[in-house]
Amino acid sequence: MNRRVLLDVDVILDFILKRKRFVYAEEVFRLIFDRQIDAFLPSTILPILSQLLEHKTRKRSNLKIDSRSTLKTVLSYIHVFTVTGQDVISALVEGGNFEDHLMIESAMRIDSDIIVLTYDDQYSKLTQSMTPKKFIKKFSGQIATTPLSVPLLDLSREYHLMMEEIDDALLSVVASSQFIMGPKVTEFEDECAKYIDSKYAIGVSSGTEALVLALRSLAIQRKGTEFFDATDLVITTPFTFTATGDSILRSGATPLFVDTEPDGFNLNIQNLHRLIDSRKIDPTQVVGILPVHLFGHACPADDILNLADKYNWFVLEDVAQAFGAKWREKRLGSIGTISSFSFFPTKNLGGFGDGGLITTDDGELNQLCRMLLRHGGRDKYNVDHIGYNARLDSLQAAILLVRLKYLDQFNEKRRKIARVYNQKFSGHSMIQTPTFSDESYDVFHQYTIRLAGGLRNTVREELERSGVSSAIYYPIPLHKMKVFQGKSHTVEALLNAQRLCEEVLSLPIEPLMNEIELQHVTSTVLQIFQN
Repeated sequence: MNRRVLLDVDVILDFILKRKRFVYAEEVFRLIFDRQIDAFLPSTILPILSQLLEHKTRKRSNLKIDSRSTLKTVLSYIHVFTVTGQDVISALVEGGNFEDHLMIESAMRIDSDIIVLTYDDQYSKLTQSMTPKKFIKKFSGQIATTPLSVPLLDLSREYHLMMEEIDDALLSVVASSQFIMGPKVTEFEDECAKYIDSKYAIGVSSGTEALVLALRSLAIQRKGTEFFDATDLVITTPFTFTATGDSILRSGATPLFVDTEPDGFNLNIQNLHRLIDSRKIDPTQVVGILPVHLFGHACPADDILNLADKYNWFVLEDVAQAFGAKWREKRLGSIGTISSFSFFPTKNLGGFGDGGLITTDDGELNQLCRMLLRHGGRDKYNVDHIGYNARLDSLQAAILLVRLKYLDQFNEKRRKIARVYNQKFSGHSMIQTPTFSDESYDVFHQYTIRLAGGLRNTVREELERSGVSSAIYYPIPLHKMKVFQGKSHTVEALLNAQRLCEEVLSLPIEPLMNEIELQHVTSTVLQIFQN
C-alpha cells in the first residue's frame, strides 16, 4: 500500500476544526506527524484552504484558534508542491471538474500511485482515492500483516522534503541557460570554501576525478612532470572503494597499502610508524599519504600531519564519505595539502548524479586543478597540460546548494540514529559497534557493525527476510583485486583489512527514518541473535 497521500481540503479542515469526522482525520495526521506516511498538497489549493478556514473559524465562536498560525503549523508537516503550466494544460480535458483534474495531474509528478484522501466520489474516476476512515482501516491492516520495509537510504524521501527548493533551483538554471561553468558553480564553490574553511574549492565532475586531478596537480607542482613515476609510493588503506587506489595508478604513482586499525575502519597510523621504524618502509621513497575518512569517521589528523612534515610528504584527504565531519575543531578537507570530496547521490551531501570537489589552501594547486579540469589549460585552445573534461555542471551545483543547507541537520540526525544503534547493541558480545571519538565529530555516512565468527552473511539474509536492507562495504580489499596485482606494494599481511571485509555489515542510516523504522531494525537484529 502506498504511503504517499494527497490531501483534499475537507480532510485538513476536519482536523483543524475538529468537525464530526475529526477522529479519522486525526488518525491520518498522527501518521503524518509520526512520518509513517508522506502527505502532499498542491500550492494552488492554499488560498482556498486559507479562506475557508478563516470563514469557518469566524462562524464558530467557540473555536479559540488563530487560523493562520494553526494552518502554518499543520502545513509544516505537509509537502506543498508547485503546480506547473504543463499540469494546467494536461488538466484541461473535456468534462469533469478542472480543479480536481489539476490536483491529480500535478500530484502524478510526485507519484503515479499516490492515494487521494477525500470524501468526494469524483476523484475515484480519476485516480486511486479513499476516505480517511477507509484508509486508516486499510493502513492498519497492512501494518498488522505486512512486514515493515526499511531501506538503507531513501533518496525520494529526502527529495520530497526539499522538493520545492530543488525544483526552483533547477528551473532557474534552465531559464538562465548557463549550464557549463555558470554562476551556480561559482556560488557553490564559494559556499563550500566558507563551510570547510578552505581558501579554495573547485567543483569537478566526480569524486574519482577529484582524486585524480589532485594527484596530477601535486605531480606537476612537486616534480615538474605531468605524472608521478611508478617508483613514487603513495600510502593508503586497502579497505576503501576502488577509486582511492585506482586514482593513484592513474596519476602514475604506486599505491603502498598499509593495514587498518584493529578496532576501527581507517588507516592504522601507529602501525605505519612501526613499519618505518623497523625499516620495512623507506619513507624517502614515499611522496605522499592518502588517508580515507571512511564511513564518515575522521582519521587521526595530528599524527598524519606530523609524519608528513617529518618526511616532506603531501597529504591528500579523501573526504568522499565525510562531508561535514571534523577532527578536533577543524573540518575535514581543511587539514591536508589538498582534499577531495564526492557528491555521488548516496553521500551525506549528494547530487542527482555524479559530482565532486577539491579543496586546498595552496594557490598554485588551485590553478593547476582548474586548468586540468578544463582540458589542461587556461585557454582550452592552447593547453599547458594533459587535461580532462571534468567540470561540475550548473544543474548539479544548484541542487547541491539546496542540499548544503540541510547538511548539518542531516548529519546530526545520522549521529542520533548511530547512538540509538550503539545503545541497543551495547553489551552484545557478537556485535562490535562503531565508536564515538572525543577527538572527532563523525558523520556516519554508513553505520557499520562487525560480526565475527562467520555470522555476517547469515545475519544479512535474515535481515532481508524481515524487510531490513543492509550492505557490505567492502567485500574485497584493494590489494586482492586483479587491477592492483603487480601494480601496488604491501610490506606485511593486511590481516585487519581482510577481517573487516569478512565481518562488516552496514545498517539503514537514512536521516529521515522514523522511530518505528529504527525500532524495527534494532529489534530485528537482536531477535536474530536471540534465535
